[in-house]
Amino acid sequence: MVLHVEDPRDLPAEADEERRGWTLFGLQSILAIPVRTRDAELLGMAVFATTTRKAAWRDDQRPLFDLAAEMLRSAYEQQHLRA
Repeated sequence: MVLHVEDPRDLPAEADEERRGWTLFGLQSILAIPVRTRDAELLGMAVFATTTRKAAWRDDQRPLFDLAAEMLRSAYEQQHLRA
């Protein structure tokens, strides 16, 4: 599941704690892409955030963010094999 929030003020009331945290750090927009192993185990999230303006990342830009998540997965697995 991808999380894309263009404006934290648009979050529902039950996400008030997250909204306060994001506001505290000055985050304007957030995009979070899951990073998974080859076996689909969730390792974490690759989070991209803006602090100077709101961003509406387009669907045609998504492959670039997926590629970044894939690079993180690859680096993690290579490091794990060396350990």
